[in-house]
Amino acid sequence: MRYGLKVCLSAIIALCIWIGVLFGCIQGFALNSSFYAKQDARLGIHQRMHVSENDYQTSMENLLSYIQGNREDIYTEITYQEETRDMFNEKEAKHMVDVKDLYLDFRMVAIICIIFAICLLLIVLVDAPKDFMSVFSVGYLRMSIVFVICLGALGLYAAVDFSSFWTSFHGVFFSNDLWLLNPATDFMIRMLPEAVFQALVTRILVVFVGLFVLIGIICFVYLLRRKKVSLVLYS
Repeated sequence: MRYGLKVCLSAIIALCIWIGVLFGCIQGFALNSSFYAKQDARLGIHQRMHVSENDYQTSMENLLSYIQGNREDIYTEITYQEETRDMFNEKEAKHMVDVKDLYLDFRMVAIICIIFAICLLLIVLVDAPKDFMSVFSVGYLRMSIVFVICLGALGLYAAVDFSSFWTSFHGVFFSNDLWLLNPATDFMIRMLPEAVFQALVTRILVVFVGLFVLIGIICFVYLLRRKKVSLVLYS
């Protein structure tokens, strides 16, 4: 197998790994009920909603369980202004169908990417067992250059105007306007104010970028010690 092809396959492996890691970060934070419990304690969300802490936490747990395909619906009975009602209305329920589908699709993509990365990894490893680390490092760092440019642009966008970034995100991934919720009528937007999403995105990016940089440093140091850093740009 030609060197250039092995580097290209290594770059694809890196991309697949990143997708898998991103899914792991989302799973670890966005679908972790303890994260939202901490945000509730920090922001006093359930008090602002005028519901009990237990109703808030139960609603969130049911919501997260539904997204992962472990419940058939998001129905959650709560007490609000001394009356019993469902936490979520019909519009919110329909929006969560879209969210669930998006999550399950991404989970499938992540699984496929991980399997694909393992297969490519074995191919490159069998073909070049002695030069594998060098080839992988070059491929990883080349793909990293492209990724850093894209991630940097998105990160700058989110930092400058998170509201606009979040609106654009929904515009890309949803084909309808069900995600445009009204705080006056929809509890979901009150359960998940912008501050929660901002904290969520920040945590996901910190962990994801941290792992991304750590692997990059390991690859760079490996090539530096073997005086092969120039291969990243010129081979």
